[in-house]
This record gives sequence, C-alpha cells and structure tokens, in this order.
Amino acid sequence: MKFKAETTEAGKLGIAELLTRYANEQWLGEHYTPEQAASLIVDRFRRQVETELAMIELKAEK
Repeated sequence: MKFKAETTEAGKLGIAELLTRYANEQWLGEHYTPEQAASLIVDRFRRQVETELAMIELKAEK
C-alpha cells in the first residue's frame, strides 16, 4: 500500500510530510484493508511522536 497524509491547512511543523514518509516505510500484512492500515499507522506514529516528545528537554540560554 502507498500512503499520503493530507491536512486541511498547511502545518508549520510538516507533520503530514513526516507521517507520509513514516507510513510508507512501514511493513503491513496484505490482510489489512486500506482503512485499517491507515488507522494502524496513525496509531503507531502518534505513539512514536509522544515517546520522542517525552525524551526532549528544551533548554534556554541567555
């Protein structure tokens, strides 16, 4: 399957482009419908983003 993330407006962070790239790098079995596959990928992506955001520590210097 080939995936393309779309948004209603242009996002400043480019999340749709990241999701598209992430989705197309995933392996899924052929038994998934396109809707099931998209839902599974978005769920995986969301968990990965949450995990990575939790690891970030932003420091400010003056």
